[in-house]
Amino acid sequence: MAAATDSALPGFPVELSPDAIDRELASMWKQRGSEGGDESPGVTRIALGNIIWLASTRHRDHARRVFANLVQHYPSRLILLEYHEEWENPEVEAFVNAQCFRSHEIRGEVCCEEIVLRFGACAFRHIANAVLSLLLPDVPTTFCYISALPHRYVELIEAIGAMADHTLTEATLLDDPVQGLREMAEGTACAGTLSWFRYTPIRDQIAAVFDDRNCGALLSSISGVRIKWCGGGGIEALTSASLLVGWMASRLGWKPGAASWPFHFESSAGPVSVEFLRCEPEEEEGEAVLAEIEILCATGDRVRLLQSERRGFLERVLDGPSQLCEGKPMYVKTRPLDEAQAVVLSLNTTATNPVFRHAARLAAPVLESALKRLNS
Repeated sequence: MAAATDSALPGFPVELSPDAIDRELASMWKQRGSEGGDESPGVTRIALGNIIWLASTRHRDHARRVFANLVQHYPSRLILLEYHEEWENPEVEAFVNAQCFRSHEIRGEVCCEEIVLRFGACAFRHIANAVLSLLLPDVPTTFCYISALPHRYVELIEAIGAMADHTLTEATLLDDPVQGLREMAEGTACAGTLSWFRYTPIRDQIAAVFDDRNCGALLSSISGVRIKWCGGGGIEALTSASLLVGWMASRLGWKPGAASWPFHFESSAGPVSVEFLRCEPEEEEGEAVLAEIEILCATGDRVRLLQSERRGFLERVLDGPSQLCEGKPMYVKTRPLDEAQAVVLSLNTTATNPVFRHAARLAAPVLESALKRLNS
């Protein structure tokens, strides 16, 4: 499917009732379908699922940007719950909107519905019932809550989570991402954090290095992991890096050591040091990314994966004195997923994903030590 158009309709205020919203949506589709004249193929409405997205005004625009990309991969009905902390009005305001894009497969315009509910704390008791009445039947429902302080509306999260097939959050936006990881590791309601799913292709490439029988022999001799990150978002980068290390520790049976920096795990072959390094100042602009991952072995061998944002590939380098897996650098056409792709990937994951939960449990002390180091 092609890129989204920039012709999303402005939000139209509407009475908060399923009948009124359906009438407004039908009128909107009829008007949009007639704009191209008699030769127009019209507008196709597709919904593979419901997406409920809870966001404060601080993250509202972020949610809309993600959804605009998400619908091209997973057309759905979005119910955006826009929380206004300062509102004392017990009423709920409703608006309808559309996200549209050109589809080569259908040879026409595809539009997905966006329903916005704006409310304050006094309206919490109305929201769950309102959302339930707006869900499309016979399709899965995904609940995303993107908030720094989810405890403000914990009852609302529990009520909406109970009607969803799938729940997702973003640990890097929490005021306390360490506690967020611990809660996700111990709980059963949440399938994970977007940070985990975004780096799935990178985890796959690390695992692929050791799929070779000779290289696999080095796994038991890993003595260190160094991750270099660039960009302005320290918490985002360190959370992603910690989850990557937590995944390695969970797969290889490492046990966390004392909370210090560099952080250390204990493996069957001895200590494994973990260190996160930041790019030089002139390289710090833009989105936070993990630019280089280096795995060191006690044999002197090392594996390096270098990310190139501009070229969109990883350079995979293996070298060392043992010559177990020496070879020419390999260029791999992969990169971290964007947030919309991460949401789509998460849809196939259950809330009891043991791999993520174990990785999150081991990532939490690493992230805690890394953030203390960053803020010291």
